[in-house]
Formats: sequence, C-alpha cells, structure tokens
Amino acid sequence: SRLALRKGDRLLVEAQGEWSCGRLGEMTGPEGYPQTRKYSHYYGQGTKELRQTMRANYGTLLMRVGKDGPLIPVSKRKAIKVDGDGELYFDINEIDDQKQRRDNQGALVVKIKKAPPPE
Repeated sequence: SRLALRKGDRLLVEAQGEWSCGRLGEMTGPEGYPQTRKYSHYYGQGTKELRQTMRANYGTLLMRVGKDGPLIPVSKRKAIKVDGDGELYFDINEIDDQKQRRDNQGALVVKIKKAPPPE
C-alpha cells in the first residue's frame, strides 16, 4: 500500500527482522552488516563499492520520500520531519545491480507512525 507524505509530516519508522544481501547469504538485521573483521569482505580495499550510500552499513534499511528524494538510513529506528511531498519508499543499502540483487532473502517488518505537522 502507498503512504503519501506532506512537507512537515513527522514519521517514526521502526524495523525488525532479518535479510541478506551479501554474496555469502549471511543474515543481518535492518542495521546492515557492521564494519567489523567478520564482514570485512563487504568493505575491503579494491572491491567494488556495494552500497548506494556511504552514510550507512551495507544492507541497512533505507527510505526516501519521493522516487528521487535523498536516501535516509533507517536501521532499526528513525524519526524524521518530512522535507517535501511524496510517497514513502523503502530500499536496501545495496547498489541497484541485477546480478548483485538476485541473491537477497529474508524479511523485515516495518512499523510506520505518521503525525501531521504541528498546528
């Protein structure tokens, strides 16, 4: 279903569950793969950058308002004041590459609380 937003709306987005986007099928939550030794194969030197935005871990839940709005990392919880009108979209912090994206599995449950702008 679609969620139309207006400039000034306030959102609280909370996510839980597990999904994978890595070539090894490792599961992670909405916060993505931490930049630790265990997951260094996603962040190593000389490898192709796998993230759409460097502001969040690989595999993090992202959202945007409008198809061309800026990517906003959600992770497990994010509260924002909406900057413009548009529908709410979600994505994973992974480049839009059909070869790369075909291996995703799992599911997240995302709860959205919307409040109109204060009067």
